[in-house]
Amino acid sequence: MTHEKDEAQGLTGNCDAEDKVLLVVIGEEELCVRKATLTRESGYFSAMMSSGMRESCENRVELHGVSPDVFKTILDFFGTRRMRFDKVGPEEILETAVFLQMDGVMNYMRRAMKIETCVRCLRVAEKHYLADLEKAAYMFMRKNYLALLQSIEYNGLTEHERDQLVALRYEPQEFICAVGSYNDARLDNLETPRSLYVFDHFEQKWGPICPFPPPLCTHGCSVAIVHNLLFILGGFTSSDQKELQKEAFCYDPLYNTWAPFPHPRVLRAHCGLAGIDAANVLYAVGGCTIHKKTNSDEHDLVDLCSVEQYSFRTGRWRDAPRLPRPMLNANLTACRGAVYTNIAVPGGEVIYRLIPGSPCWDEISPIPKVRFVFNMTSFRQNIYLICGFLREFESDPLCFNTETGKWSYLFRPPLAKRSYVDDLTVLDDKYGYKLYLVSQNSTQWCDLGTREWQYTGLPGYPGSGFTRVRTLHLPITHLVHLRY
Repeated sequence: MTHEKDEAQGLTGNCDAEDKVLLVVIGEEELCVRKATLTRESGYFSAMMSSGMRESCENRVELHGVSPDVFKTILDFFGTRRMRFDKVGPEEILETAVFLQMDGVMNYMRRAMKIETCVRCLRVAEKHYLADLEKAAYMFMRKNYLALLQSIEYNGLTEHERDQLVALRYEPQEFICAVGSYNDARLDNLETPRSLYVFDHFEQKWGPICPFPPPLCTHGCSVAIVHNLLFILGGFTSSDQKELQKEAFCYDPLYNTWAPFPHPRVLRAHCGLAGIDAANVLYAVGGCTIHKKTNSDEHDLVDLCSVEQYSFRTGRWRDAPRLPRPMLNANLTACRGAVYTNIAVPGGEVIYRLIPGSPCWDEISPIPKVRFVFNMTSFRQNIYLICGFLREFESDPLCFNTETGKWSYLFRPPLAKRSYVDDLTVLDDKYGYKLYLVSQNSTQWCDLGTREWQYTGLPGYPGSGFTRVRTLHLPITHLVHLRY
């Protein structure tokens, strides 16, 4: 330890011990550096000192195209193993490390990457064809995607690089994930801890994948997927619905981690929630809030018209165009760069659309049958809708083509008995696109190519309460515990 400390402190100094010290000349500056340090840390100096060249005999080297401040910063790093960027930038450090073949510096820059340095590391990697550094930069940006979106460094990425980064976030296989509302007070403590569930369609079974954060309550919450991130917000703090929840979280399926997320300015429950990847926005639509009565412990649930938009570039919520009518249990889905919802009007329900930047919602089409639309999802240009008790309502799931404006029906699912359907989502299982309907009673799917339903006794969602389902791209390693 003493020898290492002395060596670290003696990187630069006098040149008395000529056989151990190398004089490095950079412009008008002369630096005395331990020869052993340079030959150990730099392939450039190692080759030079062992080649028998004039520099190895004279112990004097002139460096051209290298900044004195950069070289001294690197010398400090050799002693402290910490890189400082107060005088020089990461590009200059990397350019010099590439030129002088300093693998230790390159490895450090890969390991210690930050939002402030990742794009500049990518630039150097592309310039010098450094595959390891390029991969490290992309993996760092993929893991810290939300922070990157809110940084000025994101502006330095080309459109191709942004597309490549998005592709990396959606790289793994798709799976269905489910969030239970636990709306039965008796079941509040049934699972310890409560978990996000995943449906392994290869093994045809459900299983827990990740516990929810302890502060998060899922009563009346809303869920959405943006950039392959799962957002959960809104709802109540408990099943008695006396207080609105302030907690909101974001789940990253690539790393199986949760992080806090800003909640909308208006606290709400049962709101519609959907995001548009291309616009980097998330919408919270309608729902209800709590109105407490004066001088009383009683309260009412008040339907909301308000709409808020969260920008992933600014990290802030702001007001968006209000709904034409208040919606208590608002449905919302994103399709072709816009969000769609259903609004109850006298005599039926109507589909409305909001395009980011528009001043108001556009009325698109009345829904063919008078019904209570229970949930909706989208795939390509189509929006799929379901109601509650399929047998009781005697209605088939509906499909609305946003390009043609035409409605069509999917044949009724072959349920063995009346079944309450909670939610629906579309899954690409590599054999085609399937529309899944999920409840506690069953999981069933329709092939969107043939429009044929398959019901083979797939198990229902095993958690309690009302179920919200979405598709996430998950590394297959997250499902190993379900299979073995």
